[in-house]
Amino acid sequence: MKIIIIGLGNPILGDDGVGVRVVNMLKEQIDIDDSIEIRVEDVGGLELAEMILGYDAAIIVDAAITQRYPVGTVFVKNINEYPYTVHTVNPHDINFIMGISLFRRLFPEKIPDKIIVIGIEINANSLKFSNVLSPEIKNAAEKAVEIILKLLNLIRRGVQCDCKISN
Repeated sequence: MKIIIIGLGNPILGDDGVGVRVVNMLKEQIDIDDSIEIRVEDVGGLELAEMILGYDAAIIVDAAITQRYPVGTVFVKNINEYPYTVHTVNPHDINFIMGISLFRRLFPEKIPDKIIVIGIEINANSLKFSNVLSPEIKNAAEKAVEIILKLLNLIRRGVQCDCKISN
C-alpha cells in the first residue's frame, strides 16, 4: 500500500504553517519506507489533486478558517464530505475538489481509495509574518500527529477510518 501525506501551508505565516509543522513532526516519529511519502507543499487546486495520483491513500494536513469550530480544533474528514473548497492558489485554476472529480473521471484507477483531510482551525487574525505557531495551534499540531499515526495504522490494516472532530 502506497500512502502520501502532504502538509500544506506557509511556514513563515504564523499558524498558516501548521500543516508543514505537523508533517515535519511526523517525520521524526515514524520510519519512512517505500510505502510512505511525506511532502511539504504550498499548492492547491489541480496541482494538489495531481500529486496524489497513483497512491492508495492520501492524507492532507492544512490550516482551516471555517469559523465553525473553536480555534485549535482538529477535524478529520473524508474528501467526499467537502462539496467544494474556497482556497486555491491561482484564480485561473480549478479547486482541489473539482480536480479530484476530474481525475476520478479521467483516471479512476489512479485516484486513491482514501483521501483524508486533517484541518486545524486557526484564527484569521493569526496570519502574521512569523515562523512560530501560537500555543493553542502548537498543541493542536501535536494532536494532529497522534491522529495521523492512528490513521496510518488503520489504513495499513484495511480498517474503515471514522472521520471525526477532536478537541
